[in-house]
Amino acid sequence: MWAVIFFCVCSLWDLHMKKLPIWLFGVGTIGVVLSYIFCNDRTLLDIVGGTGIGGMCLMISKVTNEALGYGDSLLICLMGSYKGFFTTLWIVTAAFG
Repeated sequence: MWAVIFFCVCSLWDLHMKKLPIWLFGVGTIGVVLSYIFCNDRTLLDIVGGTGIGGMCLMISKVTNEALGYGDSLLICLMGSYKGFFTTLWIVTAAFG
């Protein structure tokens, strides 16, 4: 549930300010670490795979001069580390499809 609230806050912030502050990513990272400690339902390979999808999005951001923003790509990294590879792949595919 915290993730839904976090991503809603990030979306609203991005719509209003057109930029996400770095401390917001820190809050998200703390949430991911806490969820992994207390709700260990993902494997390390799943987390790395989900984060890798965000890493690929970061490369796309770099190559396309931020057609896909860096902040969006970092949020995909966070989502990938929280939800895992297949769920993140599905969400990103549905979002861009």
